Parts: sequence; structure tokens; C-alpha cells
Amino acid sequence: MNFDSLKLPPLLIRDLYKDCLIDIEGQGFQSKKTQISDFALGKNLKHILIVINDSQTDMISEEELDFLTGVLKACKLSIQDVAVVNLTKLTDTKYLTLLEKFNPANVLLFGVTPQEIDLPVNFPAFKILNYRDIQFLYSPSLSVLKDDKLQKGKLWVCLQQLFL
Repeated sequence: MNFDSLKLPPLLIRDLYKDCLIDIEGQGFQSKKTQISDFALGKNLKHILIVINDSQTDMISEEELDFLTGVLKACKLSIQDVAVVNLTKLTDTKYLTLLEKFNPANVLLFGVTPQEIDLPVNFPAFKILNYRDIQFLYSPSLSVLKDDKLQKGKLWVCLQQLFL
């Protein structure tokens, strides 16, 4: 892939550089208080929360973002339809806080166990759980999935049930 010819949509650029861009319209600046949404990628247009756990990056690595974008595209979704949150960057990682902030209909946990977000129920990978009228799916991390054809297949079966 040639990154020199890559064109990002303005909304994605704004999300990626929201703390660096200057407001030339003179609309003023928002409070610098760190909020959960400050660590989310995407607009959450379809109320799908994707929780990852990557201590190596601020949000998500380029390789994992490419893989995730491909998965979303196969489900007829885009990065704007979801909110991607890196659990390692949050101080409050409880599922109730995440549900309150993002109001998801679906929560996809990639490399994040239900216990890590204090979900009061435990369930195995690749099993869709309906809890509090929200569909939860736990699977291995994106970095593991992208290189494992068998696990990608299991994920695909679950994603078809959720989105197609």
C-alpha cells in the first residue's frame, strides 16, 4: 500500500488530530478535561462499541486499523459507524461507564475479557451474549485474529449473526 496517495476523509482527520488542530473560525476551545470520548475513534453512528487493549499505541496500530476496517467493510460498516476505544488509555474501564457514554447496541471485545471491564457475566470467545439488551462478543485481539485463519472464520460467523 502506498501511503503517499492515501486520502483520508476530513472527519477522520479531525478525529485523529482533534487535540492538535487550531480553530481558525474563532469558535473557541472546548474544555481540556479528559473524557472517555477523547479516546474513541469513529462517530458511533450505529451504536457499535469496539473495545481493544493495546498498550503499545495511543489508539490502534496501523496494521490493526487496516484489518478492522476490512472486517467492518465486510459487515457493510465503516469506522464512522463504530466507536473504537483502547482500554489501556482509560482510567475508568467499567462496562457501566462505557455503556453510559456510548449507548451501544453491540459491544465487540477484541483482546479484552469480560472480567477486564467488570462485566458481571463470563462467556467464552466467539459466543454472542445478550446482556441488558446489548449484544456482547468477546474474541482474541485484532493482532492475533489477522494472522489466524481459523479464528477469523469463527469471528466472521458471529459478525454475520450480529450485522448481516
